[in-house]
Amino acid sequence: MPIYDDKEFTNKAFTQEELRNCEFDNCTFTNCDFSEAEYMAGTYIDCRFVGCNLSMVKMNNCQLNNVSFKGCKLMGTSFIDCKDTLLNVRFDDCMMDYSLLSGKKLVKTPFVNCSLRNSDFSECDLSKARFAECNLENAVFLHTNLKEADFQTAFNYIIDPDANILRKAKFSLQGVPGLLAKYGIIIE
Repeated sequence: MPIYDDKEFTNKAFTQEELRNCEFDNCTFTNCDFSEAEYMAGTYIDCRFVGCNLSMVKMNNCQLNNVSFKGCKLMGTSFIDCKDTLLNVRFDDCMMDYSLLSGKKLVKTPFVNCSLRNSDFSECDLSKARFAECNLENAVFLHTNLKEADFQTAFNYIIDPDANILRKAKFSLQGVPGLLAKYGIIIE
């Protein structure tokens, strides 16, 4: 298994074969394209992805431990088959529309200034997660643990309080309509 330590990858287009059974420790990927690699496997520890295209990639048996994504395109990316062990990620300024995160344990995960339209968070543990300035239009929250999650600056969400755990979650007054949508209440 190839191991890469403290490497910087810039403007590289990765293929499926290059990502199979690799370990990346403290690596930085800048403006790289992973879209040709249908599956992304391997181990990523203390890695940074900056301005990368990971759209439609399936994180298949992939371990993400202390991994950050900044300014990345992750449209339709599936995290469903990521290893749950040590899963620790951060997303800043990312385009994550149609992403699949269902069933993942993403406790304390920060999503900052991300577009998460039509993303699926069903059955996730998002306790203490933070959605700062995130667009959650048509995002799915079903049987999701949102205990102590912070939605104060998030917008366009619809979350059913009866179908999710919301104890001590934080919302702004402007977000209340998204919590009452199922009742058909008109708020003016």
